[in-house]
Amino acid sequence: MLDSTFTIANHIIDVANKRFATSGITAVKVDDICEEMGISKKTFYKYFQSKEHLVVILVEKIFNDIFNQLYSAQKNHDIIAETATIFELVFTFFNQFSLVFFEDIKTQYPHSFKFLVKMKEKMIQEIFEKNIKEGIALGIYNNSLNAKFIAKWWFEVIWLAYLQNYSFEDVRIVFISGLIQSGKV
Repeated sequence: MLDSTFTIANHIIDVANKRFATSGITAVKVDDICEEMGISKKTFYKYFQSKEHLVVILVEKIFNDIFNQLYSAQKNHDIIAETATIFELVFTFFNQFSLVFFEDIKTQYPHSFKFLVKMKEKMIQEIFEKNIKEGIALGIYNNSLNAKFIAKWWFEVIWLAYLQNYSFEDVRIVFISGLIQSGKV
């Protein structure tokens, strides 16, 4: 039954998110979502024009949620703790989805994929690069670092760790150690 704090549209998004995250988008049909919720397809289409419309709304919601968490992490007054938190949030974000989820967006939902790429660039610039520049300004990170390059590399390190099932903790420690100036921690 629907939780009274959710609208039907929000509940559809929630159910779709859980199903898409584990099975991918293509494998989940509108019928599957409706059946799990106990609603008709007519009710589904009252809130979403199509499955693609649902995917667009869902991807936007996912990125709004992760950005809110990342912006909150930037309020940490310890740059190394902030970096660790950002790393953990992004790593956790990826790990909540199966690889097929991202593959489906890339191959089946070009509008959502373009949005995903745009949000990746925004994340790199507004979160990662800002963090690195701040760490350099504070004298904690090595001042010879190219913040723009390292920010892009940071995102790719997390993505690679996700793809290869590397230990989050090992990757995080090695990455952060590479940022810090000798004798600062």
